[in-house]
Amino acid sequence: GLKTTMTQNPKFKYEDWGPTFFSFRFLKVVMQNLIMSYGDDAFKGYPAPNTRVIDLENKEHKLLDFAKDNRPLILNFGSCS
Repeated sequence: GLKTTMTQNPKFKYEDWGPTFFSFRFLKVVMQNLIMSYGDDAFKGYPAPNTRVIDLENKEHKLLDFAKDNRPLILNFGSCS
């Protein structure tokens, strides 16, 4: 039941992540993610964006691929932890 923060965790060291945090590769991945998610904003009263999702077998789908004619599509943003 003892809670620790990242700075108190002996396995979480700056040397493990710090040097790569602002590397070219890191910035490239961030930019790719921003570009891929551009236009995926949802607004009340408008159709849901058909954004890409990854299933448990690591296959890519579009969100509305899971919609069925006879039932609503429910998205659960809860945590499993």
